Amino acid sequence: MVYPNRWNYRCSEILYTYSAWGFGVARFDGQGFARASGSEASDRIGLHVFFVLWLQGVHSPLTHHPMNREIYDKWVKDVCHFLEETAPILGGKGGRCCSVMQSAPILDKHPDVVFLGYNAHEDWGFNGIDYTRFYQGNPAFYADNGQARHKDPWRIWYKLYNAMKWAKCTTPMEEGNFVFMNAVYFGSSTIKQLENLPKSKNAIDKCIQFTHRLLMEVLRPKCIICFSVQNCFNLLDKQIKFSEVTSLYSQRIAGDKQLVSKHLVKRGYWNNIKVLGIPHPSSAISNDDWGTIALFRKNEIYP
Repeated sequence: MVYPNRWNYRCSEILYTYSAWGFGVARFDGQGFARASGSEASDRIGLHVFFVLWLQGVHSPLTHHPMNREIYDKWVKDVCHFLEETAPILGGKGGRCCSVMQSAPILDKHPDVVFLGYNAHEDWGFNGIDYTRFYQGNPAFYADNGQARHKDPWRIWYKLYNAMKWAKCTTPMEEGNFVFMNAVYFGSSTIKQLENLPKSKNAIDKCIQFTHRLLMEVLRPKCIICFSVQNCFNLLDKQIKFSEVTSLYSQRIAGDKQLVSKHLVKRGYWNNIKVLGIPHPSSAISNDDWGTIALFRKNEIYP
């Protein structure tokens, strides 16, 4: 976060600490026992989110369209309230960790691409909500001036980027042109583990409804790319019901050879937005196949 001067920084610290204290008081007394009523807790959660949103609005270097920002702020408040109610108890004792945004949002224009993972492969209990990630993204994704994402452990990103670089089309993966996030906000070691948790279906469905709302009301990208056909595109299609779904094996000409990828890709439409399903970037795929799939993505994003 960028602050104009030390005084603003200190004021921000005080306001954030006060709002966080109010949030804690709303839920627990001095000995750790729940004490506030549901409505009181809700009010205090709202106050905490308000202060975070205000600080972000005043101090964040992010530019934005006023209407998009207003709708996004409301979305963040609603998502955080849902996560605070659901994540601590999902699956029983310990709850589930939460991960929504990997990158910062793009609010001053419609991004070229939203890269969509299904959920974070993080098998932890609930450890609170980091509100700043809704505005600044995952700090690890931006470490080393953004260079950290081009090496381990960000295999999911750099394999895709290197393939697009070979296809001479890194534009959709350059800063300011993409949003990278999860469709479902609760972490697990596998998707099946999450699905098997008690009462997880309603929680998963609610996440997808929130993601749909963000994509259609705020981001409205040219294209959505799902990381995994089976474990992202198909799972979302089952609930959203994409239109004009097509399955194909991408191909290209290399010299005097026609190369056909061994890996299935899918195309459909989420409302009027094109959505592609590609193999998960962490998959073991040959360079020839990655190149073929990269050209497919390039032609689909920029026809």
